[in-house]
Amino acid sequence: MVSKVRDGFAGVVFDDLHNTDVGVTLSGDVQIGNPSKIKNKIRLTGTNIDYDFSEINGVQQWTTRVIKVPMNIIDFDIRDYRSTHLVATRVLNWLARPNDRVKLTIDKFPDYYFMAELVNLDDIETDMFETGHFIAEFEAYPFKIRDKIALDDEFRTFNFFTDVRQVPEVVLPRAEEQLPFTVLAIGDLANIGGWAQQFGTQGVVSRYHTSQSYMIEDIREVDDVDFGAYRYDKKQYFLSELNTWVRSQDIVQARTAYELEVHNAGVTNIVPEINKSITTIGIGGITIEKDGRFYNLKHTEANRHFTLSPGLNKLKIYGQNTNVKIIWRDEVI
Repeated sequence: MVSKVRDGFAGVVFDDLHNTDVGVTLSGDVQIGNPSKIKNKIRLTGTNIDYDFSEINGVQQWTTRVIKVPMNIIDFDIRDYRSTHLVATRVLNWLARPNDRVKLTIDKFPDYYFMAELVNLDDIETDMFETGHFIAEFEAYPFKIRDKIALDDEFRTFNFFTDVRQVPEVVLPRAEEQLPFTVLAIGDLANIGGWAQQFGTQGVVSRYHTSQSYMIEDIREVDDVDFGAYRYDKKQYFLSELNTWVRSQDIVQARTAYELEVHNAGVTNIVPEINKSITTIGIGGITIEKDGRFYNLKHTEANRHFTLSPGLNKLKIYGQNTNVKIIWRDEVI
């Protein structure tokens, strides 16, 4: 539901309902608290030096955000004092029903939303008949989330202060169009690509196989090229620890890297959606390289591990016959 001002009243949308849908108006401004950084500092004994371990896992953590919404209950029926409490019951059930964070949008800030859960309700102050007052307190995810996706550069909604015009999308051509593959050497490190199906005596490729790096111990060429079976060249590499031969087509370092620059205008790491659409019949799956780390995704697998850091992210994408599109929403203070 899109948040908007209704009947002249500013308000909120929570769990897909506007406050006026349940007989409530706002009695004052919404109080939006700011989160704080969670710091983990250790002072070196006998010195004035502090070591900050807050980002030891690569992410600065923040406290939850507190949002307070003052509300008036209005009983438009005005039958008797009990009808006011019937309206209050409906309102309280609306706010208390979600037991997890859901979308909270404030009319005055329609470009962003919060993920919030009700945690506290003041006692309702009512008169004998038609009105009541209370404050709803929410705990929210630390960051405001942009309502539109980052790559939406429509001129009417483009924010020239915060938005970055970009096209975080790349088309990976067929493997045949990437030949010849890069020749690797004994002693080089190799990673299995996210498109690999099976190899050697190992059978089906597992997540364990694609999450490791292996050293090349030996190289050979075999005369069994069969394009119908998606085998593209003769070279194979014997990988230590994996203890089997792997075709060059399944090794990331032997494949063409397609570079992509993505700018995250937010202030925290974001797990984006990776849209992978097959352009021609063939093997699906991709590998994303960022800062020397490899993230593999099968064709039907959702992204759960690859993140975009704040600022510029320089990526390398590997794979074939796939249109790769990165989708996310900026998260800001």
